[in-house]
Amino acid sequence: MSRPTISIPLSRLAESQSPETQRNISNPYSLAIPPRSQQRTTYQRADTPTQYLEPPDRPSAKKGTPYLEIPTATIVVTEHPSPYTLNDASRSTLARSHAPDKQKKQKKKLNDRVLAFAITLSLTILVAITLPLAIILPTKLIKPLPIKILVPFYLNPELGSWRRLEDSIIKHHDLPFTLILSPSHGPGNATWPAATYIDAVERVSMYPNVRTVGYIDTANGTVPNTTVRAQAATYAGWRNVSEEMDVRGVYFDRAPSAEGEGYLRNVSGAVRGWGGGEGEAGLVVVNTGRVPVVNSTALEADITVVFEGAYVDLPAREELSMQLAELKGARERYAMLVHSVPKDLGRGGLRRIVERVRRDVEWLYVTDLTEDVYSGYPSFWEDWLDVTW
Repeated sequence: MSRPTISIPLSRLAESQSPETQRNISNPYSLAIPPRSQQRTTYQRADTPTQYLEPPDRPSAKKGTPYLEIPTATIVVTEHPSPYTLNDASRSTLARSHAPDKQKKQKKKLNDRVLAFAITLSLTILVAITLPLAIILPTKLIKPLPIKILVPFYLNPELGSWRRLEDSIIKHHDLPFTLILSPSHGPGNATWPAATYIDAVERVSMYPNVRTVGYIDTANGTVPNTTVRAQAATYAGWRNVSEEMDVRGVYFDRAPSAEGEGYLRNVSGAVRGWGGGEGEAGLVVVNTGRVPVVNSTALEADITVVFEGAYVDLPAREELSMQLAELKGARERYAMLVHSVPKDLGRGGLRRIVERVRRDVEWLYVTDLTEDVYSGYPSFWEDWLDVTW
């Protein structure tokens, strides 16, 4: 039995279709083209990673310019699963959008480290250069105030008693020594001293930092000029024994400090006349025992002893400076002889004595002997020489 055929008029079929699906069936070409809702586009292909991306916007022209605006490229980040770990947790590494910022931070940290290293290196080099200069330059710019040794050395040289002096001269080879010689409270009546004395003088005179002067006591100007000049001539004749016996000058002890200018000028002239080693003028050392009333230049003295006395009577620094300022002389022309120094003063105390007089006086001698103070070595002889720098 055949089913009845239902016939639907075409007009009703066209009315039931939506406007999008209605086609003009009268046109044969429209039958070959599918409706718009069934058309497939190239953007719906599933064979690329960009299958779900919206199609790029059409280039749009800006007003007033013939150029086209190029759309911004889009970067697609895909996720790649990493192998499972021991705890079965899956990890994935994503190329995040802030990766360039991380690289910039790492680069900035690296630049900061390089900058810090460069600054540290520069400071190290700067300190290495400036620190030695800070030590060297002050010593170059500050005027040195050396202390030199004036030794009233009246010790008999028998039994090698001068050996200790010679050892000190060798040890302190950069320290000038001026030795005052007195074989018999002056030159004595003989033309030259005994052989043991000559040998001792020759031994110490061979060192370049030593010079010798002869002792003459003027007794505050009461010894006649002729006697003083004769004794000076005796010292001058010692050079005939040997070159090492060349006495360089005279030490006038107990010289008058007031109204004695004429006397000292007379006896000093005798020393200037006969001269010393290598044709130089004889050295004149005058011991007034205190700061003289007249100027030491007027006395024609190369060195003037402005203080000879006990340690307890040593003038204060300010007092000494004020007294010597009136003489208007240089410090290298002044000397001090200090005795009766306490034995327990120590190296620090000896150093304070040196610093106390260094500014005004260049020649110095200190001893702890209280009687016959120049007949032997002080107990701190070596310690004192060590602190005179």
